[in-house]
Amino acid sequence: RVRALTRAVCASHTRSAPWSPLRSLGRARASRRPPSSPLRCLVSVRARKKRTRERDARPSPAARAMVAKSPCLGISLPLPGLEEPLVLSDGQYAAALTVSLLVGYAALRGWTERRLAGHPKRLNARSWLLTLLVSPWMFACSVPALAEARRRGWSEEWGYDESSVSRACVMGFVIYMVVDLAVGVVDYRKEIDPLSGWFHHIAYCAMLGYVCLKHQTKGFMPWLLEEASTVVLGLGRAQIYRNDWLTGASFFAVRVVFHAYMQYVWWVAFVAPGSQHFAWYYYLCTPAGLLNCKWMLDWCRGQQKRMRKAAAAKRR
Repeated sequence: RVRALTRAVCASHTRSAPWSPLRSLGRARASRRPPSSPLRCLVSVRARKKRTRERDARPSPAARAMVAKSPCLGISLPLPGLEEPLVLSDGQYAAALTVSLLVGYAALRGWTERRLAGHPKRLNARSWLLTLLVSPWMFACSVPALAEARRRGWSEEWGYDESSVSRACVMGFVIYMVVDLAVGVVDYRKEIDPLSGWFHHIAYCAMLGYVCLKHQTKGFMPWLLEEASTVVLGLGRAQIYRNDWLTGASFFAVRVVFHAYMQYVWWVAFVAPGSQHFAWYYYLCTPAGLLNCKWMLDWCRGQQKRMRKAAAAKRR
């Protein structure tokens, strides 16, 4: 029985892989093959790292399920007296907000003209009225959004979890910038700065338009905390309440320190892991941080001039 089993095994081996001189020569050559070159090893390592980054950059199953389940396609407005909230489409919300901003601007403009009749800064005060209408509620909505982002660990699931509030705020910011440029061309053309006006508004409209298209508005909400300094600055420019030291302190706190903190958080949470869905925020918000530093330096130079002027007036 053992001899028969041995003969069967040998026969099967012979049928599956018969011996030949060429096969033996090929195995001998393969055994003497030189090792891979350093360049080939480097290319293979880079390709492996690239495949790893692409795999890690894909949204997690939870994030994909959240986007597929309930993309926010409108603005939900819970109104008293209605059992279900009123849902506005993007176009309806844009039209309603545009009309509201124009009506609010007309009311504030009339009040400003009566209050600052003959004032040399009347035109400059007029150019900040739309900002005063938008910045307070942007800042108010950013505070709970920042708390939620910290609680959920700055994850992609959080970034894709779009809500009516986040979509309304980001779309509202875009609509405000469009209305500001349109009204400015008609009513205060001289006050529109090429850098902080035209370039800033057009760049942010393009960026946030893409954010709304991809339903990633939740990711931009914490950045709107920087609008706190805009409220203080707008009150001063509109000649309602001006405190130069409060303006500089608030600007430094949120536009320089907080912006640097957000850059660090975004690098750790999205850029370093190689996320292709939220890492681009970092590279677009970096020029905004540099622009904030420029504005901070301009405030410092202006404050020095004001202090020298006040000291000269005291000596007189």
